Amino acid sequence: MVAMVGIFYIGFNPDTFSDRSSIAGILFAAGGAIGWGVEAVFCSYGTKSGKIDYRTATLMRETISAIAYIIIIACIIGDLSDLGVTVTGIFSDTTAWILLVATAVIGMFSFYLWYKSIFMIGAARSVCLNITYSFWAVLFGTFILHDHMSSYDYIGSLLVIAGVFVATVFKVPKISPLKK
Repeated sequence: MVAMVGIFYIGFNPDTFSDRSSIAGILFAAGGAIGWGVEAVFCSYGTKSGKIDYRTATLMRETISAIAYIIIIACIIGDLSDLGVTVTGIFSDTTAWILLVATAVIGMFSFYLWYKSIFMIGAARSVCLNITYSFWAVLFGTFILHDHMSSYDYIGSLLVIAGVFVATVFKVPKISPLKK
């Protein structure tokens, strides 16, 4: 809960909060969070059951994701009757192509590590550690991009790290259902 409050705090800015876009953003974020949770559970089931290796799962996920992204992006920004031209147009800019490839490599490596962590420590702890990306985004934005971050960003980042620390380090005592 502490980490979730931290993530909310990072995303909340009273100066830019507007009802329509903020509610839509929260709904999209909630959908993404549910999707990531389901993905982690499926990955954990597949890799821990011995039915699939985490490296194979990463390859399958990245391949399907790349194809889906190309099709979805092409459909959103282009004319469906000429999908080939639209997809070609996306990759015609050299700078954009280099950035896309670099981002894909970083993303692939990230997913490889995430799937391996799901295999090694389980879905719940892996997802818990995975949400620290909001902390890293604030940190990298500050030091690499020299973005001005608000106090909400810094406080929220610290709450995320504190929440993840509590969730991954401290053990919750098991409560037995009903004792006879």
